[in-house]
Amino acid sequence: MSVIKGLLGPYWGRIVDVHAHVGPDQRFLLRCSASDLVEAYDRCGIRVGLVSSTISLLADYAVGNRLVLEAVKRYPERIVGLYSLNPLYEEAVEELRAYVEIYGFRGVKLHPDYFYIEPSEEPAVGALEAVAKLGVPLMLHSYDGGVEASKVAELFPEMTIVVYHMGGVSWREGLRRLRRYDNVYVEISSSVTERGLVEEAVRTLGSSRVLFGSDIPYLEPAVSLGKVLGARIGRDEVEDILYRNAERLGLVRA
Repeated sequence: MSVIKGLLGPYWGRIVDVHAHVGPDQRFLLRCSASDLVEAYDRCGIRVGLVSSTISLLADYAVGNRLVLEAVKRYPERIVGLYSLNPLYEEAVEELRAYVEIYGFRGVKLHPDYFYIEPSEEPAVGALEAVAKLGVPLMLHSYDGGVEASKVAELFPEMTIVVYHMGGVSWREGLRRLRRYDNVYVEISSSVTERGLVEEAVRTLGSSRVLFGSDIPYLEPAVSLGKVLGARIGRDEVEDILYRNAERLGLVRA
């Protein structure tokens, strides 16, 4: 296990990344294979990551999900699958059950911007009903200050919702908007690196509702690690964010 230094001194604990990708993105000349991901995790002391594919988001949901399945089979102790659900394809909903119940995927990724659909509108609502029945968390891309996440939380109060990027540039607004929903958690990765971001998330939601994510390969894991380990919060709060909350939610094994 790697040691990382933060404001509280050396950190020797576990780290779980709830937001990672494998695959290419030609727009930014990026590639991240399963082996690339594991190498980055070894370098940064990350134990395991929840992974979706860039191909699912940018090109073909089915091809991307198969790529993730291959990565899970190759690195079962390091990579946990997230099923990318594009509600515009009926067969995507049909395939969801197999990926969860047979292949052991632990959550569902939905990207409103790349899928060109709001999650609070049909046919997305129908697709999310299937997610709710399976009892797996929804990982929802959010750069809108949590507007759509709050609508989904109203529609599905029993569903665990992880808001990727914590609302984006409107993260303060997102925290205020989402704090009333006990089923909503926030993930901290983004290029927004304002000082006090993690501290404010902990003050507003409590450390039990904040999760570490990297968004690799779009960002190096060190960016989000710096946000947490450089924050003026206590050791227990650091551990909540870096691994305990992911374990409590059943995203990874304890």
